[in-house]
Amino acid sequence: MANSLELIGTNIKICRKQARLTQQALAEKAGISYKYLGEIERGQGNLSVEILLKIVNALGIAAGDVLDGMQPEQPQIVQQIQALCSEMSPEQTLLAVALLETLLKYPLQHSEVQE
Repeated sequence: MANSLELIGTNIKICRKQARLTQQALAEKAGISYKYLGEIERGQGNLSVEILLKIVNALGIAAGDVLDGMQPEQPQIVQQIQALCSEMSPEQTLLAVALLETLLKYPLQHSEVQE
């Protein structure tokens, strides 16, 4: 299970990608270094409330937007899917959704699933 800083960092990265900003561009808007932003996104940077507010203000979002989804019971696979989707183009995201919907129509039998 990821710690709180990792979850916040992942959510910041997702919001940054949705805003179509590079780390460099967001860091400049927030008044921090892009290396520090990278550490934050990886859950390695010591994130203060002041820095969090600088980042969310630069993104034009509420702090709650990066704090949402921090429930520890959220499966790690969901976090992995969110992180992957944040890297995709809009077209790739639509394709991924279509693939998932197709998978739901044709559920695998337990014996078909390989560990």
